[in-house]
Amino acid sequence: MMSHHQTVACIAKGILPSGRRSDVFDSPCSSNACDGAILDGLRAALDRLEHGTILVDDDATLLFANASALELLSSRRGLMISGGKLRGESSLMTTILRNVIARCASCQRRSAEGATMLHCRIGDPALLVVATPVASARPHQQGSGLVTLLIVDPTRVSLPSADALRQQFGLTRTEANVAVDIISGDGLKATAERLGISVVTTRSHLRQIFAKTGVRRQAELVRLLLSTRYPLRQASAP
Repeated sequence: MMSHHQTVACIAKGILPSGRRSDVFDSPCSSNACDGAILDGLRAALDRLEHGTILVDDDATLLFANASALELLSSRRGLMISGGKLRGESSLMTTILRNVIARCASCQRRSAEGATMLHCRIGDPALLVVATPVASARPHQQGSGLVTLLIVDPTRVSLPSADALRQQFGLTRTEANVAVDIISGDGLKATAERLGISVVTTRSHLRQIFAKTGVRRQAELVRLLLSTRYPLRQASAP
């Protein structure tokens, strides 16, 4: 059984770009007392992610789950734990999931770079599961590979915050509120009504948003805003 720090290190090796792995794990710091601080920091970072992050072996045995993944597993919607192993909500979904995990683990044993990514959809509404072999990690048991699973729940994806858009694009507070509301896609009139301003004022704000973000159409703006959002969990109130 891997230790807590070994588990977090394996996940990091599965999600860090190959060019950065040596920077983190082969540095002088990683061989002394600050190693524990680095790995504790990595775990804290994983727990901030909005998407679930899970580490399993080739037999789907759960080795680690971040905070988002634990919430999802506890809800038993699409994915759950049974007998210490990850499974789907039906026999068919379990078979699909475990086949993806086994294939991905097999890729890890054949490829040191771990570039292969496999996808499947589990549950209804569907969760997107992205499996990535853990590169250059020593298996925790003889002959077994390790796999990182990224779990995306489309029903829980948050919108970008108005404050973040103000910092990123220099929008005013009202412009940022208009930009966030426009993502809903139901038109300027609906946005104006929700924000308590006129359609003419809303259109004027939209022109300023276009100028500051460098886009020309509403569809481009929505794509830009969604691509620049931070996939982080909201901080808990103290």
